[in-house]
Amino acid sequence: MSIDYYLQSKKTYKNITYHLKEIVELYSEFIELTKDEENLYNYNKEEDITNLLKIKTGYEDKLKELSFFKNFVNNKITALCSHEYVHDSIDITPDTSQNITYCNKCEHTNPNT
Repeated sequence: MSIDYYLQSKKTYKNITYHLKEIVELYSEFIELTKDEENLYNYNKEEDITNLLKIKTGYEDKLKELSFFKNFVNNKITALCSHEYVHDSIDITPDTSQNITYCNKCEHTNPNT
């Protein structure tokens, strides 16, 4: 497969990861809301919390699986790319900057600088 495929996959994985993390956070908030609610008559709160935790854990497991594939894609990109390293300076704070070297094509950072 081409490097373009892997670069697009990297963007897609990043997008999926972002949304999965949002979902996990929403479930966490929903679980806390359910735990705090005291006016739930004729309602099995503990069973609902258990079910919500199972769903949340499922999404957390998906994030772990996705991390494996993301690492695989990053390794493929690093291996396939004809790196064109550029030197740049990034602002860390308004008064501090840091020099970095990264590939203009795949954004791989050069660890030797």
